Amino acid sequence: MTLHFHQEALREYEEAFVWYSERSFSAPFDFVAEVDSIVKRLTETPLVFPLISKNKRKAVLQTFPFYLVFELRPKAIIIFAVAHSKRKPAYWRKRTWNDGHDVA
Repeated sequence: MTLHFHQEALREYEEAFVWYSERSFSAPFDFVAEVDSIVKRLTETPLVFPLISKNKRKAVLQTFPFYLVFELRPKAIIIFAVAHSKRKPAYWRKRTWNDGHDVA
């Protein structure tokens, strides 16, 4: 199974990293470690994370106010958002994965 980040989710991840980098030496590395940990969990046991729409699931980070929105496909997991929990709920709902990517 492969893992893919939607272009906007990757941008959100990078922006959060930069934001933490501007405020702390260790926080950005802690943020990356926690995202890596949750990504590992969702690739190993994706069905334990709750559905938040018809096909999308939510994986909440424990230390940082973020969550990952992802969709389980037959051959891949697509991360649609690295969303801040206190900003614009459900802004990511219109994101699709039909922009030329070849993932079932």
